[in-house]
Amino acid sequence: MPTLSERVESLESILGQFIVHTDVALRRLENEMRAFKEEAERDRKALNEEIRAFKEEMKEETKRKNKEWSNLAKKMGTIVEDLVAPALRPVLSRYFNCEVSMEG
Repeated sequence: MPTLSERVESLESILGQFIVHTDVALRRLENEMRAFKEEAERDRKALNEEIRAFKEEMKEETKRKNKEWSNLAKKMGTIVEDLVAPALRPVLSRYFNCEVSMEG
């Protein structure tokens, strides 16, 4: 049976190995955490850039749609000039049997 001194030395050796292995594991964990944080930061920046690009795209799309709505509203505003006015002279001439002159 080992003596008390041998047993203490054995425990000291095992404790020393445990400390070394724990230190190595902690350093590995620190490196992994650092890499994880760097990757998360890159992902965050990429996401922010995508969001910025999306917002810019939506802004441009809104401008385009507003312009289309404006053009449509203008077109609807000229419907009388475009459709009714050209047909007015023949209709008046036909139904009222008169000569129609259009003034500005």
